[in-house]
Amino acid sequence: MKRILIKNSTMVGFADECLLDMESGEITRVSEIVPSEAMLRACFRLCRRLGNDKSVLANWTRTWRCEWRLTVFDSGETKLFADRGEAILYEKDVIRRSKLMERALSADKLRKRSLDSQRREKSEPPT
Repeated sequence: MKRILIKNSTMVGFADECLLDMESGEITRVSEIVPSEAMLRACFRLCRRLGNDKSVLANWTRTWRCEWRLTVFDSGETKLFADRGEAILYEKDVIRRSKLMERALSADKLRKRSLDSQRREKSEPPT
């Protein structure tokens, strides 16, 4: 099930399910899927730093046949998978069930209020 939430100009969803160009917006990751073996994970991270998520190098790392570790940042949940695709499906299920997308919208709303308040304080002349 694909689900994108949009509220007050903030869109929350999975980047691979979004048809809009996300390069101009702020992307906040709520989880990561990386190789579980330390040396391979270091190579993976180096490859990802050298290119963006849509680079040829990033696409190549997605084809690696290895054990993958999923970590959901909010809960700290970690699980191992033999197949990266299975890890992605499980990751999306966990995120949907945990209501992380809805909480992300609420957090963004609070962040925007705080930024607006800070801008007003800076623009007001001292009394």
